[in-house]
Amino acid sequence: EDDPEKDYATIAQKELTIKTQQGALIQSVQDLSSLIKELKDLWLFGSLDTITDPADEHANKEQALRVAALIEKLAKASP
Repeated sequence: EDDPEKDYATIAQKELTIKTQQGALIQSVQDLSSLIKELKDLWLFGSLDTITDPADEHANKEQALRVAALIEKLAKASP
């Protein structure tokens, strides 16, 4: 009945290892969650633009120039 698997010290060591690994896993998940939140914020508020096509950027510039020209025309037409 001197099974090393049932020794108090072995069981305590295994328990400590499990608790340490559990704590590390929880910390990793919390860090990952924080990273995901930061990436969402960057993406939603425009600092991280991963889906813009260069052609879209050119089209946006052209549209901005058209809007600026219309605003200038309206400003000159006003009495």
